[in-house]
Amino acid sequence: MKTPSPAQVAEASSAGGSGEARIEPLIRLIEDALGRRDESAMRLQRKWFRFGGAAAMLGPSAVLLLAVQVLVFPHIGPLAILLILLELLALAVALAMGFLRIGEAHLGWVSERLRAELLRRERFLFRAHVGPYLGLDDASAAGRVKQRLAMLDSDLEEPLPLTALKDAGGVGWRNALEDAHRAGGLAPVPDLSGCMQDYLDRRVADQRTWLSDKVGFHATRDRILENGAKVALTLALIVAAIHLGMLLARAEDEHGGLATALILTALVLPPLGAACVGFRALLEGHRISRSYLHHARALAEIERELIELQNAGAGGVDGDAGFSFRRLVLQTEELLAAELRQWWFVMQPSVPTAEV
Repeated sequence: MKTPSPAQVAEASSAGGSGEARIEPLIRLIEDALGRRDESAMRLQRKWFRFGGAAAMLGPSAVLLLAVQVLVFPHIGPLAILLILLELLALAVALAMGFLRIGEAHLGWVSERLRAELLRRERFLFRAHVGPYLGLDDASAAGRVKQRLAMLDSDLEEPLPLTALKDAGGVGWRNALEDAHRAGGLAPVPDLSGCMQDYLDRRVADQRTWLSDKVGFHATRDRILENGAKVALTLALIVAAIHLGMLLARAEDEHGGLATALILTALVLPPLGAACVGFRALLEGHRISRSYLHHARALAEIERELIELQNAGAGGVDGDAGFSFRRLVLQTEELLAAELRQWWFVMQPSVPTAEV
């Protein structure tokens, strides 16, 4: 974890000028931490994807190596020995992945993604002065940002419990907002109109667009893998039928070149189809795409409510407009936190394993 330096915190807490000038250094602290975690998550995701694809191909590769040795190089020789050694290596790696639990760097990706999304949320909570920043003025916000970053950007903290919108005492942030509003002690949102536009553009609309785009991406990839498995098994059936016809047409023990190719194809296609099924299960594209579609539609509803609030003349800095905006912020963050937890439940068990 890279915690804010004393110089950064001093700059954030003592920056003079307008309120916006005092806020920007604090936002940069949050965005710096977000950038590190986001980059780490993307790097680990790419590694997990490559590893998962390689793991799915171990089974078909072992079958192909054995089939080539038996059918093409049946006699003892350097090539036959090399093919069997490669088959042994593929099977050893496949077993090691199961027994030694190789590939659980995947869990690092899941953890980093959770932390990145928590830090992404923090910027907007701070600007709206809601959640852990409810009731704080600019002077005390620097210390709270440092405190929050020490928790959110720490590898010692489990990220999943931090997705809950409540304080350390278990009080929900929405309840705290409602209580402050009823008590008449709700401080105004600094630059309400600008904060509202920023949240609408960079949080609600941005997340809705991202989720909408990913719906098609995950659904298409899932469909390709599903169809790939069906095509592999269909071709295996056709090849088996052709091979049977050739055997019935001629009573020969020796295999010609065409017969050898058919046997190789018939042996490899079923495990190749199984690999497509295994990789599809690893990616969970069907579930992820449905979850993204549901939450994108919910965000579209919130987006319309925010636009209506803007059109109603919410340009002031106090009154019901600030309270309504903060309530929509917490509603949005509860929705995104629920989506994040659902993603975690789907992806957490999906450690790559070989299809053998």
